[in-house]
Amino acid sequence: MMNINQPKNIQSPWSGATVRPQIRETRVGNEIRVEAYYTCPSTGRFITKIVVETRKADAGPGNTR
Repeated sequence: MMNINQPKNIQSPWSGATVRPQIRETRVGNEIRVEAYYTCPSTGRFITKIVVETRKADAGPGNTR
């Protein structure tokens, strides 16, 4: 199962600055999650994260089992 969300720039609730997401991949069990993390550029405070994509860890190109 593959869920896809589109990461977008958001406005910081503290400074009003535009926040661009940082894309990170994390492994949870046998799934790989691509997540977008939002941190305020002025204060450095964490705002939120969204899951951009979820896929099986053993699926996809480059699988050499």
